Amino acid sequence: MSLWRVAGGGIAALLLGAVLPAAGAAQGYTADVQAGVASVELRPLVRDSLPESKVPGEGLLRQLANGTVATCIPNDFCRWYGSGAVRSLSTVTQEIRLAAWPGIRGLALHAHLRGWYGSDGEWPLSSHRLEVLTAFLSYDVSRFHLQAGRQDRIDGLGYRNYDGLSARWDGLEPVSLEAYGGWYLAPNLDAPLTSSLISDAEPFAVDDRGLVFGAEAKAHAGQRVSGSAVYERVVRIDRYALYSERAAVTGQAFLGPASVDVSGRYDFSFQQLDQVHARVSLPVRPGVAVTAEYRHYRPFFPLWTIWGAFSPVGYDGGSASIGWRLPSLGLGLQAGGGYRWYENSNTAGGNLADFKDTGWRAFGGADWAAGPWFVNGRYQADIGPGAADMGGDLSAGRRFGSGTWVALQATSTRSFGEYRLGDQRLSGGGLIGSVALGQMSLNGSAGFYRLDYTDRPAVSDWTQFRMFLGVGYHFGTEPSVDSVLRGYGR
Repeated sequence: MSLWRVAGGGIAALLLGAVLPAAGAAQGYTADVQAGVASVELRPLVRDSLPESKVPGEGLLRQLANGTVATCIPNDFCRWYGSGAVRSLSTVTQEIRLAAWPGIRGLALHAHLRGWYGSDGEWPLSSHRLEVLTAFLSYDVSRFHLQAGRQDRIDGLGYRNYDGLSARWDGLEPVSLEAYGGWYLAPNLDAPLTSSLISDAEPFAVDDRGLVFGAEAKAHAGQRVSGSAVYERVVRIDRYALYSERAAVTGQAFLGPASVDVSGRYDFSFQQLDQVHARVSLPVRPGVAVTAEYRHYRPFFPLWTIWGAFSPVGYDGGSASIGWRLPSLGLGLQAGGGYRWYENSNTAGGNLADFKDTGWRAFGGADWAAGPWFVNGRYQADIGPGAADMGGDLSAGRRFGSGTWVALQATSTRSFGEYRLGDQRLSGGGLIGSVALGQMSLNGSAGFYRLDYTDRPAVSDWTQFRMFLGVGYHFGTEPSVDSVLRGYGR
């Protein structure tokens, strides 16, 4: 039987179990359903123009009477962008997470589905009325763990989904080995590379699906040291072209009171390390901990897209932070900062001669709680090449029992930089909260946000309204201890 038929059979069996939960009632099933509606006001930019002869001055860039800079083509038009009409868009989402134990030793069913019914057609992804994030069968026998269907992976290479099979063997304790393969799905889209979601945005999108093959090894030494290594290769379905080939390693250790995390990722296609990360956290006294980090990062692009040919610039950076908690006062304080330096951008001449190659970040925050009352605040400044932002958030509220609370929140952020079209400030606030009603929960938020612009005379200041309301419901029969152990093959 082919790989694809096994994967398809896993999905079909899972969906059948979701539709007929009574078949697994002897062991149990559980589900969480969520539905939400969001509404936001938007004001798009619209292009305006005047005949070139009616705009005074010479050259490609000219200034209108109100100060707007327009791009002019001789004997044609001068064009610029201004404010469009304000309009409201809404999206309605439905989400369900399912798990079932049908009474067969070691067998479990899982699914995570999302719907977009009722959304405005212009909302991103709303044309895909049903999205299957995961849908798979899992089976444990002896020291093997098998999965078939649409699965997700979280490891040193990041988060991604695929349609296929995975098999893990735990027979070399403390080492486990896993292999997986199937149809590759574009990260964050849950769609094949031939999907319209990609072809609509990529002028040179691929015309053949991808096959993914990978393997991962994990090991640990007691509870203080652990690590993993993963290798993955994505090829065109006819195996005539390579889409990507990468590997990653991760490690975690507790060295006395200190914790250490390290990771690295290597891209075989471009023969380079595109990510290295090291983090050390150390408590220096009761309630006080310091953290130091180093990061090397270079943007990753698979071989099927043209963007990797432009030699994207990476950076190295370091940061440090300190946290101080005073339980007797219900107070917590955090502060830190970082510095990063970018690789050579290979730019020359013109306006890019003085291009910055460094950036820095500083942040601070505090949280306080006394009885049912709480306050949280945070401020951050991030200055980098071409753009910068500074701003903070503040919220204050009250709890009314488990899962029920309400808070007022406020925010203000200023964005600016030499490659932005003028400065912009976003400020505003609103009400946010959640209510627990037995197996149900309600949560929502609503607020107004003011957008003020500097040096953009063609764009008018305005106030935006945002709203969200969601409801969640949990139902099912909680599985017995015996059924859970069977689900894990014990």
